[in-house]
Amino acid sequence: MEGRAVFSKGADSPYAIHSVVEIVSILKNLMRLRQLLQLSVPATGASMMLGLQQVSAHGLIIDYPGDALARRFDSAEQATLETSLDGVLVYFPLTEVKVTRHDGRMALQASLPTYLLHMQRRDSFRVNLPATNPLVCRFSLNGCGYLMPVDDLGSGGLGVFDDDFALPTVTGQVLRQCYLDLPQ
Repeated sequence: MEGRAVFSKGADSPYAIHSVVEIVSILKNLMRLRQLLQLSVPATGASMMLGLQQVSAHGLIIDYPGDALARRFDSAEQATLETSLDGVLVYFPLTEVKVTRHDGRMALQASLPTYLLHMQRRDSFRVNLPATNPLVCRFSLNGCGYLMPVDDLGSGGLGVFDDDFALPTVTGQVLRQCYLDLPQ
C-alpha cells in the first residue's frame, strides 16, 4: 500500500470539525437519511449498530442498545459513534451518556460532540459508476488475467467489484498495467 497516511481520530486531526453549526448539520443529515451508526465501547469491546433519534445543539438522542450494553456505559470512560456518509467517514466520541426515555421508549442521551471527524479516505474524490453497462478493468495479477466491473473512479485510482472474492489482494493494493474497456 503506497502513500496511505494515517491520521489521528482525535480533536487535533486535520479532519476535525469544531463548529457546532456544522456538527449539528452533519448529524441531522445522518438522522434524515436514517443512517446506521456503529456504537463502540472500546474499554469493554462492545459494539452495536444504532440510529440517531434527535439532534440539537444541546445533545443527541440515540437508539437504546439494550440493557446489557447500556450497563457497560457505567464503567466505560469512552464510547464512539462511526458511520459513512457518501463514502466519507463520520466519527465522533460520545460523552455524558445516560439512559433516558424518548417518545415513550428507552433511549440514550449524550452531549453534542465537541468535534466530529468528516474524513474522506482518499486524497481525490471518487465517482460511483452505474452498474448497468459498466466499465470493465482488465489486468493481470500473479500470472492470472482478470476482468472486473468498475465500482468507482477518480483521479487517484479506481475500485472494482470482486463479489466472488477472486482477487488474492488486500484492500488498497496497487495494481499496475490496468486497462479500462469502455462500453460501446
